[in-house]
Amino acid sequence: MSFVLSGVTYSYPRAGQPALRAASLEVPAGKTTVLLGPSGSGKSTLMSLLGLLWEGRLDQGEIRYDNGHMHDYARLSHVDRARLRLVEFGFVLQSAYLLPHFSCSRNIALPLELNGQPPAAARQRVEALLRRADPSGELFETRDRLPGEVSGGQKQRVAVLRAVAHNPRVVFADEPFSNLDPPNARRIVQLLLDWRSGALNPDDPARERTLVLVCHDLEVARRVADRVALLDQGHTVVDGRAFDIVEWEDWADRIRRAFSDDLDVGERGV
Repeated sequence: MSFVLSGVTYSYPRAGQPALRAASLEVPAGKTTVLLGPSGSGKSTLMSLLGLLWEGRLDQGEIRYDNGHMHDYARLSHVDRARLRLVEFGFVLQSAYLLPHFSCSRNIALPLELNGQPPAAARQRVEALLRRADPSGELFETRDRLPGEVSGGQKQRVAVLRAVAHNPRVVFADEPFSNLDPPNARRIVQLLLDWRSGALNPDDPARERTLVLVCHDLEVARRVADRVALLDQGHTVVDGRAFDIVEWEDWADRIRRAFSDDLDVGERGV
């Protein structure tokens, strides 16, 4: 198991009520876990806690991460938290958040350089990654452009490649295609799947790669998920293996009734 979250209640400072309430979740290593739920259900908060993006203490419960050694999040020092974020984790958010004065290739190279690779070796690694990620050559041709000189879809693909360039164990993706049209959204989904399969990192084929994906789209969940967690008002309503949720259409109908129109059930064609 990669992550185990047990009975977690978490409140933001000065918030009126907890963002998570006694939430529990298992995230298996080497699999794709999709977090589903309406806006405000706690999906992004849960992902941020797993990814060590928040420094605050839990109100109650515990989070553990197993990468061969068990890490109790409550006992991690600031140095340990920073090391896990830098070495083990990668992040893709709704917006690309590329550094505007760095070229696309330099943005992708940043985690490599921060992990100690010399600039020349990092550039070589980035060029190989760009060729594997897009055999058409479109991304490779834009590698020296600034983020402001490429399209939104290209920027988000660069953000995905930045998240996976250092070959992390875990990638956290928080609605990475929500602002894109269906063709570009499909490209983002495929890039994440290629990373998970090891196609983007053929030099390390045995590595277990874990994807935690926050999204609203049931069709994407049906396509990519090994495990699905459904949240509502900070509670974990469903946590199970995707293939155990046999009647997906019935499940989608129940979600529609529970959450009205807040979840996307596939109209975007991703």
